[in-house]
Amino acid sequence: MAANAGSGSRARAVDRSELIALGAILLVYLALVAFEIRNHLRPNFDERIFLDVGRQITLTGLPYRTYGIYRPTFFFDHTPLYVYWVAFVTFLGGPTVELVRATTLAIGVLSLLGVHWIGRTLRGPMAGLVGAAVLATNPFYATLSWFVRMEVPLCCALVFALLAVIQRRWLLAGLLIAVAVLLKEIALGFMAVTVGYVVLTSGLRAALAVGLPSVAALGAWFAYAAAIGQTQLLSVFHRWFISAAGGNIDDPRMHVSLRVWAQTIVTQVISLTGILAT
Repeated sequence: MAANAGSGSRARAVDRSELIALGAILLVYLALVAFEIRNHLRPNFDERIFLDVGRQITLTGLPYRTYGIYRPTFFFDHTPLYVYWVAFVTFLGGPTVELVRATTLAIGVLSLLGVHWIGRTLRGPMAGLVGAAVLATNPFYATLSWFVRMEVPLCCALVFALLAVIQRRWLLAGLLIAVAVLLKEIALGFMAVTVGYVVLTSGLRAALAVGLPSVAALGAWFAYAAAIGQTQLLSVFHRWFISAAGGNIDDPRMHVSLRVWAQTIVTQVISLTGILAT
């Protein structure tokens, strides 16, 4: 009860100075993304795949991939929600690449606002601004904010899922985590950690509300994918297992030195502002 009261006292109204600071952080973020726009005009290989699958969904109703392969095949490489979002934007018409990238950027802004709200809820306005600044100045995040990829929407869903957990809104948190899992299967890791935390702090019933939506959503996708392409789905499961176990020695990433990995993570993922904030 004391912790909830403390959080309530910190969640005071946003004043003018905080709004100005938050606006400045958003402008820095948009400036970094604008730099990426200049250097990323044409879609890369992965973006072309997502655009191709989205187009095939609008034409056939099925998630076929035809780009960069010998014959059409079902796209089960990741959980399906993002390619259906691309299909929806494709159906609307217009310059699809720019529209999908613009939605990624809009979701990136929403993620920044969510991080700010989490920080100010837990530790006050300054913590919220620091958290937003760390994310806004992250070069990896700025790069992905102008891409036809699911990582930024995934991040947004998890940010608001975390906010729901803080507010003890278990079912809402579970639904948001399920959205993240359907965007990319890697969110299952977040789901597992969150369920473990909720079991320890709030009991089994709350943990079920958090975990069951993802299980149900994933089960529904597995059933649908098996119905239209069981053999290919099993092949994807095998590839996921090999990848998770580190057994794909043909992947060039397996031969990158630890020093290069560490340097990239520190400079591009954690970034200078992340180091300073800690």
